[in-house]
Amino acid sequence: MKSLWPPGPYALASAATRVIEGLLGRSRRRYSCFVPLERGPMRDAVVAMPVELGPEGTRRIIDPALTRQEQTLLENAFEM
Repeated sequence: MKSLWPPGPYALASAATRVIEGLLGRSRRRYSCFVPLERGPMRDAVVAMPVELGPEGTRRIIDPALTRQEQTLLENAFEM
């Protein structure tokens, strides 16, 4: 694993190209991006979430399906 980090220039360029395709509306794939949470007790948190991109930017943030227990664990993690 140590040899895989940091990613090389080709890996970064490949990821950037896919995101640009999404921003241009040429792809309907979902991407994992860092987004701010703007709701609830985690208002100041920034997390990696799946998103849909389009020409206007972030079309929507896709909330993961969490059980009540998982949601509580997530919220408690941000309160530390």
